[in-house]
Amino acid sequence: MTRPRHFQLRRDTDVSGVSGTGHVADGVVFSDGHAAVHWLGRWPTTTPHPEGLVSVEGVHGHGGATRIVFLDEQAESRAHPTVQGRCPACGGGGLFLGAGGYVTCPHIGCPAPDAASTMLLLQPGHRPAEHCGHQPSEVFTWRHPGQYGECVLRPGRQGSHADQHGARWWATTEQPTTEG
Repeated sequence: MTRPRHFQLRRDTDVSGVSGTGHVADGVVFSDGHAAVHWLGRWPTTTPHPEGLVSVEGVHGHGGATRIVFLDEQAESRAHPTVQGRCPACGGGGLFLGAGGYVTCPHIGCPAPDAASTMLLLQPGHRPAEHCGHQPSEVFTWRHPGQYGECVLRPGRQGSHADQHGARWWATTEQPTTEG
């Protein structure tokens, strides 16, 4: 689990005519992705944002007039070094080395923030592969003569299959079509 990240809302232009400009609110993104914003000023209020930063930007962004500035960005980067590449689950960048050495995706909407680490753990030699029992197609055998292939996806999983060497294949009913 990641630590909460603190931020400020800073406005360059007061679109609403109420909150002013500059540092107008403090906020936090919690480890589960939810966020809260505490508005500063004469009548301070605190608002929850269960959808996280997507909600904060959607409600308070005013087309870029309000910026989210993370206060612990430098401390976070030292504590959690960045990792090159993109998240296999959502395609987003900004991967970092999280607690326990796990490669983690920082995007709130990511369906599987630990997907990169999961892929690394499934590499040969790290742990025994679980498999669904599917064998590769004749095309796989023809393209990789002399190699034994077995799907490492868990039983009951739908979609593409992969062998212990990372080669992938599809059942004939699931084979992707090429356009162009």
